Amino acid sequence: MSTDLPVFPFHIRHFNPDADIPRLVQLLTEVENADHAGEDTSEETVRMQLTLPGHDPIQDRWVVTHPENEEQMIGSGVLWKVPQNTYADLYICVHPDWRRQGIGSVLLQNELECAKTLQAKNVSCYADMQHHDVVDFLQKRDFTRVAAYTQMRLAADTPLPQVAWPTGYTTRPYNPAEDFSLLLEMYNRAFQGLWGHWEHVTTENLQEILSGQQPETIFFVIAQNGEVVGTGRGEINEPLSQRRGTRTGYLDSPGVVSEHRANGLYLPMLLYSAQLVRDREPVDIELESWGDDLQVLIQYQEVGFEVMHQLGIYRWQNSL
Repeated sequence: MSTDLPVFPFHIRHFNPDADIPRLVQLLTEVENADHAGEDTSEETVRMQLTLPGHDPIQDRWVVTHPENEEQMIGSGVLWKVPQNTYADLYICVHPDWRRQGIGSVLLQNELECAKTLQAKNVSCYADMQHHDVVDFLQKRDFTRVAAYTQMRLAADTPLPQVAWPTGYTTRPYNPAEDFSLLLEMYNRAFQGLWGHWEHVTTENLQEILSGQQPETIFFVIAQNGEVVGTGRGEINEPLSQRRGTRTGYLDSPGVVSEHRANGLYLPMLLYSAQLVRDREPVDIELESWGDDLQVLIQYQEVGFEVMHQLGIYRWQNSL
């Protein structure tokens, strides 16, 4: 009886930035057309992702090509580890016509080996919880769900309740000339412990983040003793408006330092952010939430925000 292991019938190799971008865009587009996950598959976004901090687009990416056509990409795996984070993010996609043939397993194996090389303590990935085959695939390979990423929307004709702040809390706008270090502190404290957020944001990281934001739409929450304990943002977002084909508002998920998270700040911060948008234009408003508590999301729904899309965040723990 033969004891030979089955041969992987496809060609797997590292990503080639000089030749593979159009092939990857085509693959991502065909996957999105089948899965309807709401992914931005534009070439502009793909090129931006190649330049993420700490990401090596050659060493950290693997592709699988058609067995009879090297020009056709049928699978892709990506690992991204921000240098100062202890975890890495993983993304794998396989063309709908080539699933259940071991491609995802091989890509995952290569990316987990890459994570070990980068000394990532954990690897996280996102999966639509309605796609049971994907969830089963992850769970069989020791991934555990730890949180969720949620997209929500408030329709333009939905009235906003009046903001009611807990006793002793006030707000003030961000001042770019004086408050950069304070905002940096909030980015490192207000989202601490929530899955999907960076563990440590550097000065350079925040400068890059702010280059794509409108400073006048950022605000702080102040406690009765004068301490800054939270931050939020609400703006008319041009890239999102272009994707939606209409003027669209965008909210950063409110961030609150851990010592004040039980004090009822999330909902008034959300409403305050939304009002910043409504004061400019009566438009649909979208919100992205990473790792927020389920009860917080329920509060958002109770004032009119509807869930557009939700992904489970799954973690694999590296046995270093």
